[in-house]
Amino acid sequence: MTHLLRRAAAVLLFALPALASAAHRVGPEPAFVVADPLPPTSAAALGKDGTRYLVASDQVDTTGAHPVRYRHVSYIVEAARGLAEAGRFSIAYQPDYQVVTLHRVDVVRGGVAHDRLGAIQVQDLRREQDLESAILDGEHTLDITIPDVQVGDRVDYSYSIEGANPVFGDAYFASFIAAYSDPVGLRRVRATWPAARPLHWRVGRPGMQVRSGMVGDAHFVDASATGVPRVREEDGAPSGFDPYGRIELGTAGDWADIVRWALPLYAARFEDRAVAARMREALRLDGEDREAVLARAIAFVQGEIRYTALDMGENSHAPNRPETTLVRRFGDCKDKAVLLLALLAEAGIQAEPVLVDTSAGAYLARRMPSALAFDHVVVRASTGGREYWIDATRDREQGPLAARDPLPFALGLPVCADCKALVPIPDPVPATPRVAATERIDVAKTADGYVAAFGVITDYRGLRAAQTRDTFEDEGAEEMGRRYLRYMRGFYDGIDVVGLPEADPPGAAGDLRTRERYRLGWKRSEAHVLGIVLFQLLDFVPRLEQGGRESPLGLSGPRLATHVVRVSIPMGWSIAPEHEEVRTDQFSLRRDVRVVDGLLEVRAEWRRFADEIPAAQHAQAREALSRARDLLEYDVDLESSPIAGALAQPRAWAWPALAWLVALAVVGLAWRLRARSRLAGMLFRPSATMAAILEAPAQPERVWLLLLGMAACEAAITLVPDQAGKGAIGAWLAAGLGTPALVLRLVLYTAILGWTLRLLRVPRPDFDRMLASTAWGGAPAMLLFSLLGILALRGRLGLLADGHVASPGEAPAVVAAGALVFAGSVWGLLNALNAHAVAARSTRGRIIAAWALIVLVAALLVGAFVWLARH
Repeated sequence: MTHLLRRAAAVLLFALPALASAAHRVGPEPAFVVADPLPPTSAAALGKDGTRYLVASDQVDTTGAHPVRYRHVSYIVEAARGLAEAGRFSIAYQPDYQVVTLHRVDVVRGGVAHDRLGAIQVQDLRREQDLESAILDGEHTLDITIPDVQVGDRVDYSYSIEGANPVFGDAYFASFIAAYSDPVGLRRVRATWPAARPLHWRVGRPGMQVRSGMVGDAHFVDASATGVPRVREEDGAPSGFDPYGRIELGTAGDWADIVRWALPLYAARFEDRAVAARMREALRLDGEDREAVLARAIAFVQGEIRYTALDMGENSHAPNRPETTLVRRFGDCKDKAVLLLALLAEAGIQAEPVLVDTSAGAYLARRMPSALAFDHVVVRASTGGREYWIDATRDREQGPLAARDPLPFALGLPVCADCKALVPIPDPVPATPRVAATERIDVAKTADGYVAAFGVITDYRGLRAAQTRDTFEDEGAEEMGRRYLRYMRGFYDGIDVVGLPEADPPGAAGDLRTRERYRLGWKRSEAHVLGIVLFQLLDFVPRLEQGGRESPLGLSGPRLATHVVRVSIPMGWSIAPEHEEVRTDQFSLRRDVRVVDGLLEVRAEWRRFADEIPAAQHAQAREALSRARDLLEYDVDLESSPIAGALAQPRAWAWPALAWLVALAVVGLAWRLRARSRLAGMLFRPSATMAAILEAPAQPERVWLLLLGMAACEAAITLVPDQAGKGAIGAWLAAGLGTPALVLRLVLYTAILGWTLRLLRVPRPDFDRMLASTAWGGAPAMLLFSLLGILALRGRLGLLADGHVASPGEAPAVVAAGALVFAGSVWGLLNALNAHAVAARSTRGRIIAAWALIVLVAALLVGAFVWLARH
């Protein structure tokens, strides 16, 4: 309240001391003023600095040649701490078109009013609060000091400001705060206007009484409220949210009236045709590639025309001619927009200016139509059937037009002949993350603890890339390293930086990649848990306090961002894969945890769908945001074991148990059918069954079918797992191509076995009989137990891939499948031994000797090849 009622915060450039300065005059209160009733002291609660504000009244009259705004303020000083500010107030005005008149400055002491108007000290100060942003608006401030103010006094002053910015012509616009950060006994806004020029109003705060009617031949509206409580701004509210409320006045009936006012100001064409021709040639504005032409025009205005705003007088809203901006090589948003529009007009590209507010966002739709509702100008261009939204004040953007960051203003008012209303400004979730952090943590054991090496690579795109690059260039790597280290120590106590951060040269699209390295060591007695923090996303997920909320909560951060952490430890992992997601209408956060190629991977993705969370959803939002923050921290016990992890997950044993139960059932059934079924007989009576098969008429089709089945099972167990990561089609294609080769290997094995048996003085074995023994001997056990192993895996053959480290949830299936396949291989080997002996009319000893000889020769051949390869 103090700064809103008495003193505007400002950067003071010039101080021009003067008693009775020429910047103001002294005179009676205007005739249109209706006296404000003084409320009782009890109507106003005590303010923060010990001051009790009784009256804050604004009255406006637009019936004369120039509008006049009158202000009356009354307050009681009830504490010494309020004296410093209580004896001063300030008045902001534009000397180019406004005149300030002081009406009264009274100090009421002991019920007696003392006129201080002749004793005040007046300083006419030039202030430029946006000077550092290269904006000069020419506003002045009358800083008025009242002598002899004591605790217990009531200060009562009034003044008026006559005049309005001529850029508005006959139109009038005004906006007043309805409440303050201090309580006030009476808040009042009154306006008077002639019948010939209607005035519209909107009262944006509930509880205010509004009266309207006639005073003579003029209209009036009077909005007032008593006992207005202080307004408390809540942290995290979006910039466009206004907790104070607003009383708006204006002559515009709708947004089309604002467009009609703005159209003459934005006649964006080069009047100097020689300048136009020069720019057409320099920027190749007649090129056939219209998007390339548009990109060149944008690059010129963004990169060659620096931003400086001289917003004095009419230039507060009226842009300069494009020729003027070209000569100066500087301009504000209006000037740069008009220059871009002039260039696009020469190129034949349709475009128009769009008025926006940089902080209002979607709240602009709640404002009354007014030229004061906007503080920025952008451009909407159309070519090739697509719309492009351009902010000419941005640093030069790179990359394809469609991939550039959207404008964050939500709504805008296009200025064109057919434009009549606010339009939405597209701001979709991008296809690629605006921020993507990739982190690698390598953990090693030491004699008494652990040491972790951190490497962080962050990719920035669009505006975030430009902003981060500017910061690197302005601050330098050393200062950025200190900043990053302070930030990281907020998550990892005792972490140290390794070298300075690096920023790669910008990519073709202006993207930026930064690199950081850290080291953290700790003792086992301190902790045996590694805390993984996805800090990049944690910045975008606010922590909400308990209790209710009156204002919405603003959501910051990019529309899409990711953070991936990959961790390696020499002990391996016993971690089950996880997928968790928190999703609301405003945001989603997804986290996936898995082990990939021996590395623990924690991947999270943040998507923001809205700019704010409504106050009514505060409780749900607090719970959702809390869960989201929990997902961004993941603890790993470095002392845990895979067995303990597996035992802790009973559900992981369901399919392996089912496979073993099926195995018992099938084996039991085969035992009962061993005398009637050849397949069952080969499991329990291999010699007798093989003899019966060989005595029966030959059935070569069954032999080849069994060989094909054996080869297919082996391909599924050995070839598919390593190809599973490349997709199902690739995996099964590998199995399909590998199966015939495995069949040929079985045939070759049979031939080699026959030759070896002849070397061992076994009478010439019949190849067909030996091939039948290969098929019937190995197939039944191998087929049965391979299929049971696949059942235990629930078809997830990728778990058997080389290099795959099974998590606790996967370990039971992998162990069960391995045991079943091993059991089938041993059983099949024993059956084949008996079947081969029968087929060769030999003994099992000779078969074993043949196998040993084959293995020995194979080992010698492999050794010879290895020796030759090395030498």
